[in-house]
Amino acid sequence: MKNLRNAALLGLVLFVGCALGSEPDTGESTASITGSTVTTDASSYTPNQAVTVSWSGLPGNTNDWVAIAPAGSNVTTVNSWVYTGGATAGTHAFGGLAVGSYVARAFSDDSYNLLSESATFAVAASTAGNVTTSSTTYTTGQTIVANWTNLPGTSTDWIAIAPAASTAQTVIAWSYTGGTASGSHSFAGLSTVGNYVVRIFPSDTYAMAGEAPFAVTNPAAATVSTDSTAYATGGQVVVTFSGLPGNSHDWIALAPQGSSASSVTRWAYTNGAASGTMTFEAPSSGGAFVARAFDNDSYSELGESAVFSVGLDLATDRSSYGTSDHIVVTWANLPGNQTDWIALAPAGSAPSTVTSWIYTNGATSGTHSFAAIASGTYVARAFVNDSYTMLSETPAFTVGSSGVTVTPDASTYAVGGDITVTWTNLPGNQHDWIALAPSGSADTTTTRWVYTGGATSGSTTFTGGLSSAGTYIARAFENDTYTKLDESPSFNVQ
Repeated sequence: MKNLRNAALLGLVLFVGCALGSEPDTGESTASITGSTVTTDASSYTPNQAVTVSWSGLPGNTNDWVAIAPAGSNVTTVNSWVYTGGATAGTHAFGGLAVGSYVARAFSDDSYNLLSESATFAVAASTAGNVTTSSTTYTTGQTIVANWTNLPGTSTDWIAIAPAASTAQTVIAWSYTGGTASGSHSFAGLSTVGNYVVRIFPSDTYAMAGEAPFAVTNPAAATVSTDSTAYATGGQVVVTFSGLPGNSHDWIALAPQGSSASSVTRWAYTNGAASGTMTFEAPSSGGAFVARAFDNDSYSELGESAVFSVGLDLATDRSSYGTSDHIVVTWANLPGNQTDWIALAPAGSAPSTVTSWIYTNGATSGTHSFAAIASGTYVARAFVNDSYTMLSETPAFTVGSSGVTVTPDASTYAVGGDITVTWTNLPGNQHDWIALAPSGSADTTTTRWVYTGGATSGSTTFTGGLSSAGTYIARAFENDTYTKLDESPSFNVQ
């Protein structure tokens, strides 16, 4: 670099000469070699921003050199410089410059023989960049949206997330801005609760241009519930949710009870609603299901509803029973918990009122024969998992003579005389029936009988009465069976 040092001394003399009013004259050529180029990576920079200079088509001398100088200055004026090392093409990043207008220049072989000069670029005091977040508080896992303005607009401007009060070099997540002076970027949610900042930096440097604080907290407990504990196959399941993070791709699903998070029967996005309701068609197959809430297109479960049944079937084998009859209850599509349970209870009573009960022992379908119970009107009920959450209830059934009456129109009849019998509160089956029989005889003993035709209350006349003298009764039976619903006081035929 001997020649450059000598030239610098000559430049100092010329500068003094210029100050005295004489015209400087370096005697150096300013013509560029055909094909040689020198460029910068941007047209404007901030004072702390690196300036990357690229060159091509140089002669390839070890002491060819590239420099930065004030725009319009003499070729001997140099702010920063570097040898090319013989590279005919290459790049070099120069340190930050003071405010002003500059050019990059290429020279041959330790001389001031100018080969090429770049377009003028500016270094200006930057307007402070601005960065904001879409919220000041996010829950763990929630997407963080950062917005920026007033960056230089180079392809290596970048944006980062870091812990609050950390150094500029501390980075949790980052992205280039893509060369836009203003824009936005969505960062994946953070898993750790704490205070954070989002920062913007120009041109691959740690010269921070702006910062915005935000916090990450644990989400409030999400709640998920359904509007019923049991649905018909193909029915409408209304799901209510609250406490979700509010991501557009948070989602609600129906799934079999006890299944993995990835087992999904029905689902829909919340579209960013933190709370709301959704209506799903009930699953087409019967069984036990739950509704679940998930975070932002993931299988990270936020909440789960109580169990509900689809296609639950609960029935008794008859609509009326004698006081000595067993009551057979059949169920299907229960949730399958060991302590799901079936009960008999008075019709219209509270769920906690129980006459007789059994656990299902986890059987989703089954049958149980309950021992005889006292006269009255009852229902069978299904409950979930040792609770009083009722899943289903049968139509009412009767036991004994509760409400059912059968009455002859006299206490004494002549042999062959007409006998009229009146009944009330029968089940209403077409084949419910009324019979006359000897007093004290078995229920299967019948002297005369007639169907009610489905009339719950009515009367029938046995024309010609009974042909033998004796003591008799009238009985009411259910639906072509010997299930006795009531028996009249005895009457005489003489």
